[in-house]
Amino acid sequence: MNNRDFSDIPIENDTKLFSRNLIELNGIPCAHENWEWDGVWAESLIFYKEDLRDLNEDEIFDFVSTHKKIKRSDSTIMIKDKYIFVNYNFELK
Repeated sequence: MNNRDFSDIPIENDTKLFSRNLIELNGIPCAHENWEWDGVWAESLIFYKEDLRDLNEDEIFDFVSTHKKIKRSDSTIMIKDKYIFVNYNFELK
């Protein structure tokens, strides 16, 4: 895994982070998180924006979905600071 830290991923004040693991998808480092916000539980894959700079939103989704069983209709992609967040597996608890 290359030299990616992921220690400064922004977390909203009212979000509870349950876990963060550093993984790789096809050689690209990312963080996998499980979290809860306002009764909604979900997961995120978080990439450095520069690692996916040549991909548009559809291509990012295609890349992620080849490695994780993620439905496009049940996921969101958000860019914040230097990160790209792919949020999925939403569940109301």
